[in-house]
Amino acid sequence: RAAVAAAAADKAGAVLARTVVVVGAGGPLMRRVTRELVAVPGMRVRAVLAGDAASAADSDSEQWPAERGPGAGDAGAEEEAGEGAGPGLFELQQVPQAQRFAVQRATEDADAVLVCMVDGQDRGRCLDETSALRWVDGAGGAEPRAGGSRSELPVPLADVDVAGRLVVLASAQGTQRVDRMPFSLRNVMGGLDAWRRVEQQLALGSKTKGHDYTVVHLGKLQAGAGPATGAGASAAPAVQVAPGDNFDNPCTVPAAAACLARVLRGCHPEVRNATFSLATEGGRGATGPVPAAVWDDELLKCRGPELLRLPVSGPGDPASVQKRAAQWLREFARSWLKKGAGLPTRVTVEEMPDGAKLVFLKSGYEYSKGWDDDEDKGKGDQQDGKKGGDEARDRRAAQAPGKGQPDGALELLADAAPVPRVRVRRADMEGGATVKATSEAQILARLQKELPKSFTV
Repeated sequence: RAAVAAAAADKAGAVLARTVVVVGAGGPLMRRVTRELVAVPGMRVRAVLAGDAASAADSDSEQWPAERGPGAGDAGAEEEAGEGAGPGLFELQQVPQAQRFAVQRATEDADAVLVCMVDGQDRGRCLDETSALRWVDGAGGAEPRAGGSRSELPVPLADVDVAGRLVVLASAQGTQRVDRMPFSLRNVMGGLDAWRRVEQQLALGSKTKGHDYTVVHLGKLQAGAGPATGAGASAAPAVQVAPGDNFDNPCTVPAAAACLARVLRGCHPEVRNATFSLATEGGRGATGPVPAAVWDDELLKCRGPELLRLPVSGPGDPASVQKRAAQWLREFARSWLKKGAGLPTRVTVEEMPDGAKLVFLKSGYEYSKGWDDDEDKGKGDQQDGKKGGDEARDRRAAQAPGKGQPDGALELLADAAPVPRVRVRRADMEGGATVKATSEAQILARLQKELPKSFTV
């Protein structure tokens, strides 16, 4: 997946996905996303109305694109001509009962699938948990069948290769924070818990079936339609992206749709197998399109993911400021090698052209089976004395085969564009690396404290 993502990164902005399926209850977000996609030449878009509340009525301010299938006009010539021949193809289907074979039939030829679990302020335009689970599960293809056994379903599921398929879930903010206010109040009836279960099923299905996934947390969706004249009427809204579930801010429908359309087209490989939150500022009067460069920079935060971003300034042009910041980051990274630095995890330092990488090392306790088990510790106390449990744990850790091996890292980077800045992001997290939350917090806190002594932050 990393190789595919790296190759796709060089083609950012190009249409990598050709067939996209958008699933939902027909709300304004779903309609706007289909319009964004159909406007791209060469795209084939299928909108599937799902759930009992699904409706194709045109009562919303957002309208469906005009249906345009292979038999409409010169569509056949369009397929031969490729992307430059005209607008994409569009069809509208209705599948109120999401049976597994019906779901797969609707999505089997898709390069990317969007499931609009939340869509606007009307809960009637949100998919219920059962319907969303069926679409999320079915969009990932059939479960691999051991030994080639036949499916027991009335209509056998085809063995569809879903490698490389991207399944995107539009979810709500707060599903991962139901233990905090105000989300605990919003979860009184269990709505956020239900949506979180759908998110978890999507991530689990990606591991067992081989497809990629993205979860986008959206706040209260605003129409984003302001007056035709007046200050800010044509300005682009200020969009903000954060990895994970981090915001409690509204988002305009046009901005959310533009972001989802870019993700579905494959313009941002860094969001594959990631979760991020999207919010906008600027009010309903900010209706202009968000520049592609802004999306590129904001969604870059999903690579790693990014933990910190601080603009810096100083004497000289941006290139010279970046060069000094990169050298400062190398010295800052090496300072953690000194005795008594206080970091709970051992690290090594690798210099990079734009900064440095702090590589965490395994302590051995990850492989020390039962080191925190009270019963085992008690046996150690009886055999080795009062502190026997801790000593037994230390012996097992010292003998662990993985001790001293890399276990994740933090990259400290200095950029010259779009503005001089310092970024910190996780790296080398493949293979089940452990997140060093305490060590990361200490590094970030000290960096934010010491950086302003050398640069204007």
